[in-house]
Amino acid sequence: MQQTPASLLLRIRHSPSETDWNRLVDLSSPLLFVWSKRLGMSDNDAADHVQEVMLLLLEKLPGFQYDQTKSFRAWLKTVSKNKFLERKRKRTDKSAGTLSHFELTADEETQFWEREYRSLMMENALQLMKTHFEEKTWKACLEHTINGKKAAQIATELGMSESSVYVAKSRVLHRLRQEFGDLLD
Repeated sequence: MQQTPASLLLRIRHSPSETDWNRLVDLSSPLLFVWSKRLGMSDNDAADHVQEVMLLLLEKLPGFQYDQTKSFRAWLKTVSKNKFLERKRKRTDKSAGTLSHFELTADEETQFWEREYRSLMMENALQLMKTHFEEKTWKACLEHTINGKKAAQIATELGMSESSVYVAKSRVLHRLRQEFGDLLD
């Protein structure tokens, strides 16, 4: 889970579709919003900040050179930080927030951003993927992998066979790995 899905970044660079852009917005906007709120921005300022960053991404991503040794998230954080500083310089009041999370030690800052990123990206990825499966299939996988319930118990609760629970889990996890494999590592 070190990077935004490489396949998505490559598609946006080479042949961007509305679907790809929407996927990137769906994955990145909540993360940017939380980062903005952690910097002390109001909901309105944070929403404006997210829009500014997304507009910049729209402009810059077609020329973005993806390097697998570097993190897209780090670049996104830098863009967000620079937009925040630019916004702060333009405002005269102190309500725009503080740089407290940028003043941590390098290790603390890395851990902070990594936790935020992992949590939000997984939450967003799961919400996006949930719409691709029947409710029973999704619930069977979730109950087995996340909640640790036994397949027999899930089968009884959902009115399906035990082997169907394993098939559901396999299908969902396979699709998640296909779509968001680098987020799951």
